[in-house]
Amino acid sequence: MTRNAFITTFLICISFSLGLAQTIRPLQTGLISDSSYYDIAAIGNGLFWAAGENGLLKEIDSDGNTRSLAFPEGEVNLLKIVPTADAIFIGGDQGMIFRYDRRTETFERSFFGKTFAKRCFYDMMVMDDGTLLVAGGNQKIAKAGKTLPKGFIAKVDPSLQFGPEIVWESAVHFVWSLERPGDESVEYIAAAYSGIQTTILSSINGATTWQKKGHVPALVHHLHWTGEEIYYSGVKNPFFSSNGRVGKLNGDKIELVDEGCVWSLLELNGKLHGLTFNGSIAELEPVSATVTKRYRPTTFSLYEAVAIDDQRALIVGHGQQLFLMDLSASADTELSK
Repeated sequence: MTRNAFITTFLICISFSLGLAQTIRPLQTGLISDSSYYDIAAIGNGLFWAAGENGLLKEIDSDGNTRSLAFPEGEVNLLKIVPTADAIFIGGDQGMIFRYDRRTETFERSFFGKTFAKRCFYDMMVMDDGTLLVAGGNQKIAKAGKTLPKGFIAKVDPSLQFGPEIVWESAVHFVWSLERPGDESVEYIAAAYSGIQTTILSSINGATTWQKKGHVPALVHHLHWTGEEIYYSGVKNPFFSSNGRVGKLNGDKIELVDEGCVWSLLELNGKLHGLTFNGSIAELEPVSATVTKRYRPTTFSLYEAVAIDDQRALIVGHGQQLFLMDLSASADTELSK
């Protein structure tokens, strides 16, 4: 048996030993040294794209079938996927953003010059006028390196033909996440971490200028609008393996002891779930500030998830891990607490 096959078998055995065979099905597992998936997004018609390290790009359908996609630019770390009706945008490191034209089925890339050559686009979203709102900082920070963060928020023309218009920047903050609290909201918010605490930034004039909205005494890695509240997830201190944290802005928080950073949040079956550094999926009860269930399909980081419907989700993580989670199959499942 090859080492890759052994690890795949081992992970499946973990799932069965925890009673998770019905609830969480591994679609792909690899070696810890394999390239990792960093993001996954719905691109339409029951299809999803997952992207990650060294140009890793894969298409998955709602039944869990996968196929690899050819990425033309080599070993660029792909960090964020944002689809529109006409295109799919992918933010990367090395100062690159990619645009996949749905009509011609071809990729184009940005050429933003020396200012962004060693920066990464860690989060992106599309504004009402089609402009890309992007954020990030020094690409070494995104890979846990030690250097000045050089964080920024910028606007980018969707043609990628013009350099980003920087609307906020700081040498000592890295901007991990952007969010908009509702499709009709005029506000955009961002999480900028200084190494000590996270400053929550707010803009109410089309992301042109930004003001401080508040502070969170933790590293906020992800902001999430539930339809009622803004939640954040992250870690208590800069060490990603320490206690994870989830909370409402200006509200209660939940400490996930020894789970590591809560990389992102997922809503499924009316519940909020946190994906952690130590490979768990924690079902959260924000009102009572408790963890009500804990699924653990792996021991490696789970980074991002996307809902297929109100019961199912695709989850990606470290070492080319890809899982399909189906809560409709979990009624009789014994869960790891």
